[in-house]
Formats: sequence, C-alpha cells, structure tokens
Amino acid sequence: MRMKKGTMLLLAIAVIASFLMIIALGGVEEPSSSATESVAAEPPEGFELVSQAQGEELYDTDQAVNKAADVLGGIGVYGRINFTFGNLEDSELSTSIDLYAPLSAKKLIINLMRLKTGQDCEWKVVSVKNVENNHFYYICEDSAGLVDVYSYETDELISKASKTFEEAESETAASVAAAEDEFEDRLDSIAEKHSDSSTTSESAASSSSSSGFTLDVSELTFDGESIITSAEKDMCKYDYIKDVTIKVDKDEIDIVVQVPSVVDDDTAKMAGEDVARYLAAQASWANDYYKQPSSDDIGSLYDRYTLMLYVDDGYKNFDLYGAKAKNANSIHWNK
Repeated sequence: MRMKKGTMLLLAIAVIASFLMIIALGGVEEPSSSATESVAAEPPEGFELVSQAQGEELYDTDQAVNKAADVLGGIGVYGRINFTFGNLEDSELSTSIDLYAPLSAKKLIINLMRLKTGQDCEWKVVSVKNVENNHFYYICEDSAGLVDVYSYETDELISKASKTFEEAESETAASVAAAEDEFEDRLDSIAEKHSDSSTTSESAASSSSSSGFTLDVSELTFDGESIITSAEKDMCKYDYIKDVTIKVDKDEIDIVVQVPSVVDDDTAKMAGEDVARYLAAQASWANDYYKQPSSDDIGSLYDRYTLMLYVDDGYKNFDLYGAKAKNANSIHWNK
C-alpha cells in the first residue's frame, strides 16, 4: 500500500542509529610520519577472520590492500603493513570488509566497501579507527561531519563533528519529504504531457514507432531511451536513493535499490516502491496496454511480470526483500 505524503516527515525518525552501526566497525592503526612497523597481535575480540574459501571469492584483494595503504599514507602511516581480513558482510548490493592492521604504536581497523551495482565497482575506504580509544583518523566524504576526526600522529582533535545525529536526522526527514513531492510532481507532469496532448490512437501509433507494440519491458523505449535505463538514471536524482539496478529475467523484474544509511525502514521500502512505480509509469507511456500506477496501485506492468525488490544501504542495515506475484494486490516485505 502506498504511504501517504502526510507520513513522510516521520520516516526519518531515529535513522542515524543505522549509521552508527557502520562507523562502529572497529579497527586499529599506529600514527607516525616515519616508517611504521607491523607487530604480531591477535585480532580484537569479535573480529571474525575471513576463511580461505571466502578469501578466494573476494573481489580483487590486492586492490583493497592498495586502497587501504593509500589512505593510511595520507594520515601519516608508512612502511610495510600486514593486514588481516575479517568481518566480511556480503549482500546482493555490496560487500563490506575490515582490514586489521596491528602496528607498534596503534592497532587499526580499516573498513572498506564495494558496491556491486554501479559502474564504479572498486573498493572504497569508509573509515580508519583506533580499536583502543575509538578515535577516527579517517572518515569518507559521505560521512564527513558526523564524527570527530583525530590526528593519527598526535591523537589530538583536528575536525569536530559539525552536526549532531539528531540534526542530520532532521535534515534527512526534510530532504526525503521534498524529494517525494518532487517525484510525485514529476510523474504527474510527464503523464499529463503525454496523455492530454494525444488521443489513444495517436498514443498507440507513437508506441508503435518506438517500441513496435512490444509488451517486453526490456524492449520498451520512451523518448528514444530504454525505460529501464531511464528509470535507473532518473531515480538516482532523489536524495533518498543512491543507486538503482534493474534486471529482467523472463517474466520477472528484479530491482535492487541502494539507499543512504540515514533513512529508516519505511523510507527504504518507499524508495523500492517508487522505483517500481516509475518503471511501471514509463511502461504505460511507452505502450498504453499497461495501466498507469496510482496511489494504491503500482501499475499493471506487475500483472504481467513478477516483481522482486531488494533494498539496502550496502551495510545490511536494512536487508529488505519485497515481492509481488502477478495475482497479488500489493508488495509483501520480509519485515
């Protein structure tokens, strides 16, 4: 069932707590502008080592090590560093891994993430953290301003958090509400443009010229572009959606949506539903055989195709699965 706009401002309540789960990934490192010496040390409590089988399946471990070494060099850690891989989290959307680096002065954990859906599928360093005092020496740009950052060399504060989690939560709620209104307005304006300006027969003729009366969603085009490509591209413009991947497998449409960590479960579900609705709307504009989605109906595209949704932030803070069978009236979620 479609959520009402009046509930949108409530959707971001307590969402920053999920971000805390991300930055809490432990790690240790030693600050020094001179050569750093790795030392033999047992991983910290709770650090789950990657098995040999898991390690063989990991994407480009050399790249992960090089990315970690580059960031460490940027904060003043040089020399030969021995990394231990652990805390592997793998989902349909992303892979997260911790590298444990025990140094003579400090013990560090470097958290890295790799998205599987975007064009850039390389590893990215999310944070570098001291296991013993919980000081962050590095935080990625996406999370900047939400935690205090310290000098690796002196352990002195160099960048204080610019906003509280409550302030970030409030900003997210307002941003999501504005983005949802923009999404609804966009659907309405495009639908009006392409329905009021032509008769049904003219619409069918237009569909014929672009899509050849096909009902195959993977072949439908609108304004000269694949509706799948345009849906993936257009939906990433909204603040509550970071990435979208849509795949068609026979009579099943699989949609994977990455959302920011600073949203709640209801907003994450809304993001998945909005992508499905936008794709259904584009299908109806490309071929009027398909009925437009409405406030309580995601469109007749999913009477012909089974819909499968997966929504997460890349860290399994959400891990939401949704499904709608052809004869079902709504999307059913795993939680």
